[in-house]
Amino acid sequence: MNFPRRMCLVAIGILGALTPTAQADQAYLKDGSMLVGTIQELSENVLHFDTNFGGSLTIPWEQLTGLSSEGAFVVSLTTGDRVVGILNATDGQQFVHATALGDVLVPLADVGGIWPQDKTPEVDTAVKDEAVQAMQEDYENQIAELEKSQRLTLKELWSGRAEFGLNGQSGNKERVDVRLGIDLNRNTERERLNLYLKGQYAETNSEKSANEVMGGARLEVDFSERTYVYSKVDLEYDEFEDLDLRATLTAGIGHFFIKREKLELKGWVGVGYEHETFTKEPEPLPTPSTFEEALRQALIRAREDNNDATSENEAVVELGYTFRKDVRKHFRLKHGLTYYPSLSDPFEEYRLAADTAMEFPLGKEPDWTLRSGIRHEYDSRPREGIDKLDTTYYLNLGYNW
Repeated sequence: MNFPRRMCLVAIGILGALTPTAQADQAYLKDGSMLVGTIQELSENVLHFDTNFGGSLTIPWEQLTGLSSEGAFVVSLTTGDRVVGILNATDGQQFVHATALGDVLVPLADVGGIWPQDKTPEVDTAVKDEAVQAMQEDYENQIAELEKSQRLTLKELWSGRAEFGLNGQSGNKERVDVRLGIDLNRNTERERLNLYLKGQYAETNSEKSANEVMGGARLEVDFSERTYVYSKVDLEYDEFEDLDLRATLTAGIGHFFIKREKLELKGWVGVGYEHETFTKEPEPLPTPSTFEEALRQALIRAREDNNDATSENEAVVELGYTFRKDVRKHFRLKHGLTYYPSLSDPFEEYRLAADTAMEFPLGKEPDWTLRSGIRHEYDSRPREGIDKLDTTYYLNLGYNW
């Protein structure tokens, strides 16, 4: 606005303010002046304002700091909403005094139009419907994104691996060796849960040569970025070790010494309780030829059933570590060792379990993989007739999810 025009508006405002017949509407300008007259309308960012001495004025909306009115006007907002009420400018802020809502603060930048109630233009129904539809779609999209973030799929909740191994031989020796296993893992921000079950069964020349089942659960809960507490239970059955059940329950504290995406090393220490039940298979007896011999063999079997089942219970310590390294894309090396010394004689009575494996994909994706490894189980004081060291070699086909 140039200087002569500004001075004219100031003069008109002063004369309007001093004239007793002036109208009650006021327009406040950024230069500090005030115009008194009648608000006609605001459209296309231009205010049409009538004065007694200056006639009808057109004032750019950006030159105004507010409006006050005696009567009610319809204020259209850039959001598409409308407010009806008396205009009131206070302390540089624009208010609309609506009877139902009280004083509504309306930023000047959000005002799209102002009209008297009897001259309000009709809303284009198509435009209005389109705006409502757009708002509805935006709302539905926000709800869908929220539900998606809160609803995790089974694959996102649980990851795991199922594997299968089969070895066979025919000719001079008939041998079948089957291995099955499944691992389930559920990881959250602060917790890691692992469930596992695996077994091995083998026959050589139609006679069993291996029959073993292991399973358990392990829960880790972080209380710092790298340190956690854990509890676990391991169950084991091995027919050829005369082991009916070995149940080990431990709890303790662990620490990640290295915690990266492709490299991890963690160790732990804990204490717990171990229960073992052994039952030795009875020696085969000759086929009885008389009733008296059959009765005698039955009495022998009864005595063996009472005497050969033994149980052992003791407190144990658990020390262990696991190491994982992704050597190349989808090519992984894993190693772990766990040491179970007895509290009563930790240097003479203990068990060791070590597992080392390499895993590599069968294709570009890591879903189907081959895992080749070796597992050692060492018992410093095994049952009579049982070797201290039990070694298993395996090559298993696995599916990861």
